[in-house]
Amino acid sequence: MLKNFATADLVIIGAYILFALSMGPLFYRLARRTTTDFFLSGRDLPWWLSGTSMVATTFSAGVPLLITGFIWANGVFMNWWWWSFALSNVLTVVFFARLWRRAKVTTDVEFSELRYGGRPGAWLRGFRALYFGGVVNTFIMAWLTFGAYGVTAVLLGLDPSARDHTEVWLVLVVLIGLVAVYSSMAGLWGVVTTDFVQFGIAVAASVYLAVAVVGEVGGLAAMREQVVALHPLGDGVLEFFPTPGIADIPWIMLVSFFLAQWWCSYYPASEPGGGAYVAQRMLATRTEKEAQLATLWFTVAHYAIRPWPWIVVALCTVVLYPQHIGSTAENARQIQELTYINTVVDYMPAGWMGVMVAFLCAAFMSTVDTHLNWGASYLVRDFYARFWRPGQSEAHYVVASRVVMVTTAVAAALVAMFLIESIGDANRILVGWMAGIGLVFALRFYWWRVNAWSEISAMVSAVVVNGILQLWVADQVWLAEAVPNASDRSAVLLMMGAAVVNVIWIGVTLNTSPESPETLQRFYRRVRPPGRSWKHVAAQAGVEHERFDPKDLLAFAGCIMLIWGAIYAVGQLVLGSADRSAMGFVVTAAGGWLTWQYLIKKADREDLMEGEQDAYEAGSTL
Repeated sequence: MLKNFATADLVIIGAYILFALSMGPLFYRLARRTTTDFFLSGRDLPWWLSGTSMVATTFSAGVPLLITGFIWANGVFMNWWWWSFALSNVLTVVFFARLWRRAKVTTDVEFSELRYGGRPGAWLRGFRALYFGGVVNTFIMAWLTFGAYGVTAVLLGLDPSARDHTEVWLVLVVLIGLVAVYSSMAGLWGVVTTDFVQFGIAVAASVYLAVAVVGEVGGLAAMREQVVALHPLGDGVLEFFPTPGIADIPWIMLVSFFLAQWWCSYYPASEPGGGAYVAQRMLATRTEKEAQLATLWFTVAHYAIRPWPWIVVALCTVVLYPQHIGSTAENARQIQELTYINTVVDYMPAGWMGVMVAFLCAAFMSTVDTHLNWGASYLVRDFYARFWRPGQSEAHYVVASRVVMVTTAVAAALVAMFLIESIGDANRILVGWMAGIGLVFALRFYWWRVNAWSEISAMVSAVVVNGILQLWVADQVWLAEAVPNASDRSAVLLMMGAAVVNVIWIGVTLNTSPESPETLQRFYRRVRPPGRSWKHVAAQAGVEHERFDPKDLLAFAGCIMLIWGAIYAVGQLVLGSADRSAMGFVVTAAGGWLTWQYLIKKADREDLMEGEQDAYEAGSTL
């Protein structure tokens, strides 16, 4: 079973696993005191550690496989499916990160009872805890486990299409068990420290693999020529910009990427306005500035630093495994996705293969440990402690959190075994079923009129409307005749669902009572969201109204230029255009300057004001 591994590989893999396990006893004392220590590291995370942990969490073993599938099916341009989400992340950096830190809640679900009052606010908190902490979180971990199953099978020399390899499931159960042990012992401090090391291993291994496989195909120029000659899209496979009409690029899907998907859907780490474990990391930072810097670093690293080594390897797989081009096998998509792992087995030397497998273990474990900790924070803090067993000791809730983490891990493994069929399909299902709920999560900060029924109606209608679209409308003959391209049909369904859900929740908002003046004033005193919408609430609360700063728009533009400019610059080097690459670096530099001037310097000033405000409040309390 271990024929692909040399002794040096096994030693490296074992050393990494021992390191991960050491986090449990190392941080056990810090995590055992309170749930704030367990879930938020005592709100003492530095920005660089918080942001790196976000990056490592999104660095799952399945992501390189997803990107490889994109290259085989649609070419380089298909990465705009996830690059477009940078718009959502930059919104969080500029407009929401400091507001999350001001809220000083433990989870973004707890935020529901800060923003909304009465029974609807409490009901919403409990529902979101069960829905996102239980159902959605379990589904996410299941697709991660499914991806890890295929990876492990290939590494062990087994057929990944067979779902009954006992030895593969045994390896995954052991890995998940190890994650559950150290993360349940160490809390968030152990998770983020492990993530930091995992990120370093991942970057080094990904870059080395890219260099190795490019050498196998004769260099970048030879790679480009061979990919164009072999890929069914021809020159279109290397198209960087999603240009309608070239290589049959589905234009409706492009509209979905840039005009709908990024702001209307809920997607892990890219929720409009921030949420889930991104909100958790922002809430765990020391100051508002560090919350912004953490999300900025995460966004830059997530989009601009990581992708091209994966894309290069994915392009090389078309050259190295041409027998899979045009495959009509039932599991053709999975086979093509897993060619990324085939390169590890076939082209990594002893020692470096151990590093690469350690990276894949790290990628899987870093994502699972975060989802276990984050999901438990919802289920324990926002449901169990709030509604089921309130008034217990902090030690009791820490123990309950550990039990929930183990239970969630088992549930995710079972879903992966029996329900997930493709990483790409699982991603699209999650985005499709969540279409329409993103806007209400963003506007609840900036529109005073949003109430608890706004969120409730958005989430319930998203499940119903998108369920009907995905399970019934998607199979209708008339839709297939009107929109022949399958990718276009998915985009149409997403936009249809988003439109209907947004009409429903906005209608519900305007036809239900606003939150009480007391609830709105309490929220405004704590969070102080800017904009004219809150002006009357600020006056009622007797506090100074915070104005919207137009320079924030320059900060937003700067961050987008920084990120997309860097992606473009590096991409054009890979795709063979030095002139275009130079232009990309100019855009990147200009974006960096705008970000420095209008985001980071402003954050320095606001941190100073925040310190003065905290000192004033402390003096008033005394």
